Amino acid sequence: MHYGEEKSNNAFEGESVGFVHGCIDAGDDYILDIVAELKLDAQPETNVCSRCDGDGCDHDRHCDDGIRRSKGRGFVGPDAEQAADALASVRESHVAQAVGRWARNPDDPDDRATVYVATDATPEGFVDHQVPGVERVRGDGERRVMNALETLGSATTAKIADDAVLSEQNTRHHLNRFADKGIVNRHRFGSTVEWEDVSLSETFAPGVVDLDHESC
Repeated sequence: MHYGEEKSNNAFEGESVGFVHGCIDAGDDYILDIVAELKLDAQPETNVCSRCDGDGCDHDRHCDDGIRRSKGRGFVGPDAEQAADALASVRESHVAQAVGRWARNPDDPDDRATVYVATDATPEGFVDHQVPGVERVRGDGERRVMNALETLGSATTAKIADDAVLSEQNTRHHLNRFADKGIVNRHRFGSTVEWEDVSLSETFAPGVVDLDHESC
């Protein structure tokens, strides 16, 4: 299911778990129609095209005689804030419609579903819980250290660095961070430090995500 076809879509009515990713891009024309209907004064935010320095690109549909739409769907003008509110309302309405594709029977108290929504374009008070989400994305070096220690089980910094093809300094930095999170153990034998895998196989390799929810 894609945005624009969510209304009255019953494809997921029997599912107990759902996922909605992102929000609709309403486009400028639709929002400008609303702006005109409300007799407001706002225009899309633009800037000079960095590729052609304002001369106009020959084969780039996003460049209009040297002027390009600024990123972010922002608006300028006396009523720019109201235009932004109109855009937010359209986005939130479509997200709410998409989430409503699950648990379609209001007369059945047992017809329920848990729907995960990966966007902050939701109506106020609409979601039950919010989580901070992605805190940071792991780099290639950090993931190689994870894979090396998971394969070795336990090893010295030098051995892990060698297998991960990374400097000992950077390897030690990542391992200390893992130890602080409790996913590896740090053992010291005199002047030698050995690292032990605790739960690397259960750790999300692409990045760090905070799922401690807050009630809304």
